[in-house]
This record gives sequence, structure tokens and C-alpha cells, in this order.
Amino acid sequence: MLFPQILDRDLQDMAHSCEAITEKREIFSPEEAPKLHMLMRAMEINGQDAEEFLESGKVIFAGV
Repeated sequence: MLFPQILDRDLQDMAHSCEAITEKREIFSPEEAPKLHMLMRAMEINGQDAEEFLESGKVIFAGV
């Protein structure tokens, strides 16, 4: 979840330094990003193996 923002920031820095763009745009980071990052590192969720839980398709964040 964090990788796209890091890559976007790096690419904008490179494009700006080569004058391919005149200004950098704001990088949007979803408010759920820290929670999803923590879930990626989890070994267990609700007493179930994390990989099995995530593959089961259960809703983690309503409205996302």
C-alpha cells in the first residue's frame, strides 16, 4: 500500500529534476494505509492464519 506513494514521489522527483514537469503534485495516501500495512505483516487475524483469512475474501474495511 505504501509502495505506490513512494514510487510516485521518486518518479516525480526525477521528472522535476529533468524538467519534464514544472511542479510536483500532492501525493494521496489513503487513511487506511497504515492499517493495511499492519495487516500485511500479521501472522494471524481473528485466530486464523492471516493468509487464509485474507484469501477468504472477508470484508476488512467497510466502504473501501
